[in-house]
Amino acid sequence: MAMLLLIPLLLSSISLFTISTATFSPQPGICYGQLGDNLPLPRESVSLLTSLHAKRVKLYDANQTILHALRHTRLQVSVMVPNELISNISSNQTLADKWVSSNVAAFLPKTRIRYILVGNEIISSTTNGTWRHLVPAMRRIKHALKSLGIRKVKVGTSSAMDVLQTSFPPSNGSFREDIALPIMKPMLKFLNRTKSFFFLDVYPFFAWSSDPVNINLDYALFESKNLTVTDPGSGLVYTNLFDQMVDAVYFAMEKLGFPGIRIFVAETGWPNGGDLDQIGANVYNAATYNRNFIKKVTRKPRVGTPARPGSLLPSFLFALFNENQKSGPGTERHFGLLHPNGSRVFDIDLSGRTPESDFRPLPAPENNEKFKGKIWCVVAPRDNATALAEALSYACSQGNGTCDPIQPRGKCFKPDSVFWHASYAFSAYWAQFKKVGATCYFNGLATQTAKDPITAPKQPYKVEGRVSSRFTLFCVRGVVSVQFLLLLSCGMGSSGDHCPTTKLSVCHSFSTKYICTLNERLTDEHRSLIARTPFAWFLDVNVNVKVASEGLKKGKGISNVYVDGCVYMLQVVDDVYRGPSTKDKEEYRPTPKRKDSKPRGQKKQKRIRRETFMRALEEQEFLIEELKRRVGSLEAQLAEEKARRQNKDDVRQSVPRIEPSVNTGFVSLTDIDGNEQPLKTYVRVGSRRHYKGRTLRTPYTGTVVLRIKNE
Repeated sequence: MAMLLLIPLLLSSISLFTISTATFSPQPGICYGQLGDNLPLPRESVSLLTSLHAKRVKLYDANQTILHALRHTRLQVSVMVPNELISNISSNQTLADKWVSSNVAAFLPKTRIRYILVGNEIISSTTNGTWRHLVPAMRRIKHALKSLGIRKVKVGTSSAMDVLQTSFPPSNGSFREDIALPIMKPMLKFLNRTKSFFFLDVYPFFAWSSDPVNINLDYALFESKNLTVTDPGSGLVYTNLFDQMVDAVYFAMEKLGFPGIRIFVAETGWPNGGDLDQIGANVYNAATYNRNFIKKVTRKPRVGTPARPGSLLPSFLFALFNENQKSGPGTERHFGLLHPNGSRVFDIDLSGRTPESDFRPLPAPENNEKFKGKIWCVVAPRDNATALAEALSYACSQGNGTCDPIQPRGKCFKPDSVFWHASYAFSAYWAQFKKVGATCYFNGLATQTAKDPITAPKQPYKVEGRVSSRFTLFCVRGVVSVQFLLLLSCGMGSSGDHCPTTKLSVCHSFSTKYICTLNERLTDEHRSLIARTPFAWFLDVNVNVKVASEGLKKGKGISNVYVDGCVYMLQVVDDVYRGPSTKDKEEYRPTPKRKDSKPRGQKKQKRIRRETFMRALEEQEFLIEELKRRVGSLEAQLAEEKARRQNKDDVRQSVPRIEPSVNTGFVSLTDIDGNEQPLKTYVRVGSRRHYKGRTLRTPYTGTVVLRIKNE
């Protein structure tokens, strides 16, 4: 008898559900995340949203700049109360009123805010101490809307599939025991009373990739033609994994007595890339899943799911951009429909009207099977020695003996470089803890590689950032001598004076007038960073950067730079130093010097050199900023180096500081203990000086090379 009464109740609930969703557009919206340092401005992003024919946009906060950019568009907007505010809002109606007034009411009606999500996957990502505050916070946000007369905004919270205790078969779907009665039942009661949605994040990718042997890939991609799964409990037949996952939640809500609550797909998608050990994350699968999902939800007549046939599933696709600052495995940074520059990762039409044949061909998938081979976790192309040292310290502190081999006298201590040590520590940490959820990320400082970092050739450590046509900046391990740009030695050598009045010994090929021209183009900030001596130049940034010039050598400035625990190499590469080519032999051939002119070949060489340096000088701000960015932990590293050194006479392991000795014919090297040795000695032959160089060794964590190329 009870079953007979339940059937008409269920039918009436489904009928009410169908009628109440008649005004919703079936076209998916898009999740607009902002965890990237290279994303377009909000106004540009809104234009990209409209170009994709999106009907809705989901924000993960209430960013006011974005909400302003969304004014006078037809996009329905979902905003979010940050997770960290939930506890306070749950017990403070005034705070809830203030939040709604500032982040919702202030933008209505020009910005079409329609949904407020209280937190993001709270029951999955936070401790259970926050769970009990969730529903009270939802009630207070709803009360704030009501007090302001705002009726059209729905309040909910997003949940992941891990709210379920069991999900297969779908008819066995049930909520976890720890949340079913204390959390989920009050939440469902609130959603039912306010006629809101159960916002659900549905990712068939994660379900398939966790068990690719037993779950067919085509079944996860809506591509299965003859493959079906029959639920033995309900008799329902499933043709795709998405429907199976959604219906498991429907059955779980029904078990708690709420069969009529509508589901809103708050997130779904497929990654277009990932780590080496992440199966199936590629552009082909991402395009296939998203296109097929759009076809499903926009199909007429509506298909719904086997448990809710004909029902509308409002949805958001995740995400607008590939976001390079998202933590976790590589797939987290590769869910975007667009690259950060606005170009499409693959062709897609959210209206569902474009036939498949009109899309451009997709690249063939290459990782639909598990990676076979070894994988290492090494330092990624980033330029942040301070953050790298912190990550190294963290990795070494997590396991017993993780970093013993890279300690002094350890078998893997050499090369003594923070980059090498960090790569070892990252791999050791990841191998030890990846089975319990550890990832090879370390806040963007690590990446996976299939090449053994011990046996593989040491590749340049490339630095991300701005690279001009004349500058190529990268870091190389194992280099101890450092080339320093002659342009800085000559053109930037000013001790605060507006222009030098004497010819510089290391810049004898340039006239005083030319040096003055260079210095006139320096900013006051640059002048304040630079000091001059007769034989050496000092570039001092916050008293932490020391540039020790060894003088002029074959037209190049040779210097050692120790900055923030790293030795940097900067070098001029220019054809003018290689002598005249055969083609220009006649033009370069020096003519007898006359009293009123210089040899013709020397004039052209000098002119070309000047033009090259002038072009390079335009990039000096970039060079200065690159050096300044590396300043941070030098003082601590110097102290550590001093304490570690046992032989005070070993000048090769010291940090160089150059002291000029004008009268004795050499530039002295003073180490951190005050010991002095000649850095550059010379003998005079006639009017020329012949230098005897020596290799200057310094502690380092890597080397940066800067080359200037002819255009």
